[in-house]
Amino acid sequence: MKPEESIDFQIQMAWQVIRKLYNDVAGGFGFSWAAGKVLLAIDPDKGSPSTTLGPKMGIESTSLSRLLNKMEDHGYIERKSVKEDKRKVQVTLTKKGKEHREKARLTVIRLNESIEKKLGKKEYEATIRNLNDLVDIIQGGDVDAADLSD
Repeated sequence: MKPEESIDFQIQMAWQVIRKLYNDVAGGFGFSWAAGKVLLAIDPDKGSPSTTLGPKMGIESTSLSRLLNKMEDHGYIERKSVKEDKRKVQVTLTKKGKEHREKARLTVIRLNESIEKKLGKKEYEATIRNLNDLVDIIQGGDVDAADLSD
């Protein structure tokens, strides 16, 4: 099997071009794709516990901590200790963070609309279904790591 014939190759290539596109757009606003992803992961009204952000985005805690520090320095977020448990930290968006969150949200919507327009509604919806099915197959245990090795 050639690499380009494998599903993992195609998914990785698709994600790389999407991430590059998002980074190009985000760069025009003075931030990165990763920062935009954080902005989208934070509840715009209540904020979000810092411990939920990493798993939600697939980012390691050390990388997330550096990113949050940078975002706080640039005025996108604020971190506050939770009164009931000082070990917990709530991350909230500042006015600037909410403005940039909206830009990130619209960018994601526009990309999806553009892809749907090029593929057509039925093909777009089938692609979403197929990718969801792929996740379900792998997470559901239908494909086991032990079955893939000798």
